[in-house]
Amino acid sequence: MFSNLATQGSSSTSEGKEVVAESENNVATYLSMAVLTLHKVNGFEAEAEFPPESKAYLEKHAHLFPATGEKVKEAQQLVDQNVQPKHMNKNISKYHAT
Repeated sequence: MFSNLATQGSSSTSEGKEVVAESENNVATYLSMAVLTLHKVNGFEAEAEFPPESKAYLEKHAHLFPATGEKVKEAQQLVDQNVQPKHMNKNISKYHAT
């Protein structure tokens, strides 16, 4: 699905840019579904809602998946080095939008 995305994205036509935008939106949708599945697998109730803030964050940053090349630097800037798993285990709701 993404094998020709770089070629399409380098196109100067609006059609190529539309394809890239649509692909990025598809990635965000896929990630939100995949993370929701993991949400359930990790012990949350089947009917538990995936936080809308988290879904919005994934959609906003869909272009970083996968983070390669210059995207790695951008992704690294979004990482809070002070947050440890123990912090998220204590109260993950603080991190829904980050």
